[in-house]
Amino acid sequence: MLPASVFGEDGFPAAALELLDSEEFKDRVQGEQELVGWAQGKGEAALKRLIAETDAATEPEVRLRLRDVLKEVVISTHLLKEGQGYVGIQMNEINVAPPGKDEQRGGIWVTWIHPETPAMKAGLQVNDVIIGLNDIKWPAGIGARESFATEIRRLKLGDKVKLEVIRGEGVQEIEMTLAARPLSAEPLARLALMRGGMEKVTPEEVARLEREARDAFFHQWQAARRAGATKP
Repeated sequence: MLPASVFGEDGFPAAALELLDSEEFKDRVQGEQELVGWAQGKGEAALKRLIAETDAATEPEVRLRLRDVLKEVVISTHLLKEGQGYVGIQMNEINVAPPGKDEQRGGIWVTWIHPETPAMKAGLQVNDVIIGLNDIKWPAGIGARESFATEIRRLKLGDKVKLEVIRGEGVQEIEMTLAARPLSAEPLARLALMRGGMEKVTPEEVARLEREARDAFFHQWQAARRAGATKP
């Protein structure tokens, strides 16, 4: 049975909540998506409402689905407000002379592109060499890789960047809209280093690491919230 809350207050999607108790998988997915869409951008009031609905749910499956909704809202809000920018490549530093020029510059050699990332969607390719990020250029041997990573992480989800890229015998400009850096970025990088390359990490392992990272972040958020609630 669904919680006996006053549905419909403040635009709360009562029908979406009811879908979480449906026997049809597509209905449950729709219900979760509508609840996430309602909660995003509504801040603390939406979090309190979702927590109240979760605590009030008497059906275990509905309670779990509401918890998943809450987790998605908490993480997406964090990534939007505090998350770092993300391109989705593995890279090495290289010195290179742009076509038609003698002077070498620092560059970012693209060695791997993660699926479904801004890099892949924008058409970046393995073996491309990035020699410019917006107005930033790198002299040879001056830490292009670190500078590139630092600047991308300074930016946010939805920010647009322009890359100057050497491909083959020519130079082209690629525009890209950044995603949010995945919570599993660091453990994934460590696993790839241990395996000897991203190509030796399976998609299933990538998904598992992200799942574990999201669960860990949500548990930390819950613990911090409980600790805050108990303060005098």
